[in-house]
Amino acid sequence: MGGVGVLCIQANSKASSLGGQQVLDCQLNYPDGKPVRYMVEWKKQGLEGYVFMMYDGYPPNVNPLYADRVRLVNGLSLEISHIKEQDEGWYECKVIYIDGVANNDNKHNGTWIYLNVNTSSLPPHSLSIERPFVVN
Repeated sequence: MGGVGVLCIQANSKASSLGGQQVLDCQLNYPDGKPVRYMVEWKKQGLEGYVFMMYDGYPPNVNPLYADRVRLVNGLSLEISHIKEQDEGWYECKVIYIDGVANNDNKHNGTWIYLNVNTSSLPPHSLSIERPFVVN
């Protein structure tokens, strides 16, 4: 009988006040250190589709819920402005290499980060939390 296990990885958390802005970090680590074409996709857990998706060298596609509120900064990091309460949650940055580059575990990278939206008058804070993954 197969069991279900929980695998936890260390993930980052960032916070912002309503109406504020925050940068969710994502690194671009080229395979073998050599630049290749890639696709970056930012997703939010619980949101159908993507928040932001872009093929290297082409204009981005942005989810209508994030229109005029997101852009890439510092490489592939996602800046969200005019933050809303519903923006709170887990975000994933996924980088997929194209043009014949294998996307196996050592050539595929990504980041999970939690955006905490502060709805009180207290200043936002940062913390480090673990994100659970269910392993079948």
